[in-house]
Amino acid sequence: MTVIDLTQARKDRTPHSTGDARCLQCGHEWLATAPVGEVWLECPACKIERGAFIGPSYPNDGQVWQCNCGNQLFLLTPDGPLCPQCGVYSEPD
Repeated sequence: MTVIDLTQARKDRTPHSTGDARCLQCGHEWLATAPVGEVWLECPACKIERGAFIGPSYPNDGQVWQCNCGNQLFLLTPDGPLCPQCGVYSEPD
């Protein structure tokens, strides 16, 4: 009989982001993967939860918005996501 940890299984199925990270405590940098929405990352060097993604990070499930102009960076405004490259407000297809 196999025992499954339901908490871990649920965590494994949640969307994750991947990107470069830096520890604000010790300055160590690494490639991190964490559940989407995770604020602090545990530093693999000093083991303190003071790591943060550097710059853009992307969900590793391949679901990324892209403007018709090819840009993947958006400014979130009260009127919706704005592409700073072409100046067009975008909506999901």
